[in-house]
Amino acid sequence: MSGDDGGLQGLKALTDLLENHLKKMVEQESFVEFAIVNSGENASLLREAKDKALKDEKDLLKSLQVLELSDFLKNCVLVERMYDELYAPLRTEQKGAREKYAKSLAEYEKT
Repeated sequence: MSGDDGGLQGLKALTDLLENHLKKMVEQESFVEFAIVNSGENASLLREAKDKALKDEKDLLKSLQVLELSDFLKNCVLVERMYDELYAPLRTEQKGAREKYAKSLAEYEKT
């Protein structure tokens, strides 16, 4: 891929951010619950609001499907690298064949 990661570093950063955010939500649960319990008469309203907010946020993150997409793209890159390694020895032979049999092919290819 000529040194370009195809945006995988950015995607990895995004998925790491989302995973960390989900972990943080779980870690903060006990602190939030403590605050709700000690809020007095508004506890049930606050708990409902918290539960709805968490559900909405989790649903939103899941709907993005970034975590699944990340795995798919990583696998695509692995397959591409496998083909690169597999066919690297044949590149010189291919180049020679193109020079011999298809001299004008380059004008039809994207660079």
